[in-house]
Amino acid sequence: MLGTTLNRVVALSNPGSSYRLEAGGTVALQSASPRWFPEVRAVVTYGAHTMASQMLGHPPSTLLPAPVEAPVMLLAGTADGVVAASSVRYGEEPGAPTHDPVTATWERALPSTTEAWLVHLAGASHMLAAHPHDPTTARGFLEDPPTGDDAARRDALATTITSFLRASLRGDAEAKHDLELLAEQPCPEIAEIRRR
Repeated sequence: MLGTTLNRVVALSNPGSSYRLEAGGTVALQSASPRWFPEVRAVVTYGAHTMASQMLGHPPSTLLPAPVEAPVMLLAGTADGVVAASSVRYGEEPGAPTHDPVTATWERALPSTTEAWLVHLAGASHMLAAHPHDPTTARGFLEDPPTGDDAARRDALATTITSFLRASLRGDAEAKHDLELLAEQPCPEIAEIRRR
């Protein structure tokens, strides 16, 4: 679903919650074309990618293009059990250390002219945003029990997304500075942050 934020429209993905802001991060990425939704001014996803399932007839490791022109922030956890367990859907070896469809989406599926951020949260699972734990999620059983400080990771997640949206939707100079500083000097909860 597309939600109005700050008199602009932002496409959000929130896996692991008992409700959905839309039908998944892939939908947010593939639906954010200005031809279909010219109002979209930013896209934020967590644990989302555009790798296509072999069950739909795609060859192994197929990445579908994302027609996003608005600024994009792809976030993921380094301990995402759901993405790791899903590798067989895409023709890759189960648990393959090279299976990282979120990074592949950032590198190859987004237009090169799109402002795009990639953020990996250290030790974060696919269900990080779901708090408290929601046992009704369909794939949470694929996650290992969390280790470390999930509250600090959720705080880093919220702070990073908020700065990105303030910078992208409002043109807030302080938020832009905060993002640039975070890219240069990431907090301990961020394993990697890249921008292109």
